[in-house]
Amino acid sequence: KEIPLADAEIMVRDAIDSGAARDKMLEWVSAQGGDPAYLTEEKFSIGQYRREIIADRDGWLSTDSEGIGRAACLLGAGRLTKDDTPDLSAGIRLRRKRGDRISRGDVLGELFTSDESRLDAGEREFVCAMAIRDDKPEEMPLIYRTVR
Repeated sequence: KEIPLADAEIMVRDAIDSGAARDKMLEWVSAQGGDPAYLTEEKFSIGQYRREIIADRDGWLSTDSEGIGRAACLLGAGRLTKDDTPDLSAGIRLRRKRGDRISRGDVLGELFTSDESRLDAGEREFVCAMAIRDDKPEEMPLIYRTVR
């Protein structure tokens, strides 16, 4: 049965807002033999070196997902080359999201790594990916494409 796009968007938003989408994802993780507690609890080891990134001005947050991913890689959380070994304690905890109203001093995110020498490069990339603008960014589409 085909559902009109406007109705589908309402259904998707309701699933996100009610937590049903999250619950389904946890069900999928469990069905594939994963431990959903890694998504609901603080089970991951966190690198001993940590840095909070603080907003330097008021405005609206605009994010670049690819840039955030590059920042995570620079911290050691991913592979920049196929021979790299990821640091499983490295990563980023986002504290704000695209479209949020930001005040100077707000924590935008936290960077983690087990190699202190990676923090500066990770911070530079992360700050570039978390731009604070004077105007609110356009909302991203909830549904990008339909498959028929």
